[in-house]
Amino acid sequence: ESIMSNTKSLSPHRLVVALGELTISETNVRKASPRFIESLAASILAKGLLQNLIVIPSSKEGGAKYEVSAGGRRYLAMMLLVETGKITLDYAVPVLLDTSDNATVTSLTENFHREDLHPIDEFRSFSTMKENGLSVDDIALWFGITNQAVIQRLDLGAAAPELHDECLECSMSLEQRQIL
Repeated sequence: ESIMSNTKSLSPHRLVVALGELTISETNVRKASPRFIESLAASILAKGLLQNLIVIPSSKEGGAKYEVSAGGRRYLAMMLLVETGKITLDYAVPVLLDTSDNATVTSLTENFHREDLHPIDEFRSFSTMKENGLSVDDIALWFGITNQAVIQRLDLGAAAPELHDECLECSMSLEQRQIL
């Protein structure tokens, strides 16, 4: 069976490919050792892959059909899940096929404009999840963090809403909020 038989076209540049058809591209700009792969893998296992990988056609003969130019951490997290027997190489991966002439620009763009959630937004979200019936264990599993980390965030999120608003408006630092 050909590699293409495992590929379904969703639109001109959106595909679903088997994990085994992928490898990391030299055009992927993230060169530093990846961090938090285990927690990302736990998140992918719990919720699936929520963000497409960006791929280019492979220029190498034989091996992988596509090279991951953006989403290398997500790719590595899925490979960790393969290594631990939680998924297989036929795991369906949503990808965007980059047909531009400069995959490095696409990779940098995908990584450059990221912004972490404000801690108050994170606290509020964890609190909402708890109010909706998820346990500390459930929340920890979804995000690949320890139960203690969830408990700490929930404790910080238990402050008066006006203190949250002051942190969001930068009139009070998170450190000041933690002291209160």
